[in-house]
Amino acid sequence: MLEAEMPPWLLWMFMALWPGLSAWAEDADALHPSQAFRPTIQALDAKTVEVRFHIAPGHYLDRDRVVFSTRPPSATLGAAVLPPAVRKPAPHGGWMNALTDRAIFLLPVHADPTTPTLRLHITYQGCAEAGLCHPPQERILTIALPDAAASSLWLGRRWHLDGFGWPEVAGGLLAVLCLGGGGWGWLRKQRRPQRD
Repeated sequence: MLEAEMPPWLLWMFMALWPGLSAWAEDADALHPSQAFRPTIQALDAKTVEVRFHIAPGHYLDRDRVVFSTRPPSATLGAAVLPPAVRKPAPHGGWMNALTDRAIFLLPVHADPTTPTLRLHITYQGCAEAGLCHPPQERILTIALPDAAASSLWLGRRWHLDGFGWPEVAGGLLAVLCLGGGGWGWLRKQRRPQRD
């Protein structure tokens, strides 16, 4: 029985295609960037915006490659409060600050009072645990900003309420209970006309 030998040219072609086949196999385990990294936005108040990344299992986001900017320029951003990250080797050498599961960024916003909405431009990049890194992604998220005057009024009212201590509150409640209960009944009893 004769054994068939692989032609040399076929062996060389297989070796040349192997890196591409390996990358394709790794890519099959990786999600599309829109599914692997999903940013959402909400306004905590008139001066703070929260950006939350939902990161799929088996993927991680490079914290140092998350960049925020505003459109239109009537609103500016302060220094972001960064979420904690895990330092790990980057797939192509070096180190990176990796974010997994959920990552929350807090952004100080300085907006003109006449600016009703904020358009936040986000650039980010992430990788799959299989070793594949996606190209940088861009998203624009729009959110309505709370009225700064209404927020200030609410904070002012809260400040006045916080100015009362527990003794004042307890004393006021005790007076109300006395007047609404036994105290008010005692007063009515004293005013009741006497019968002969």
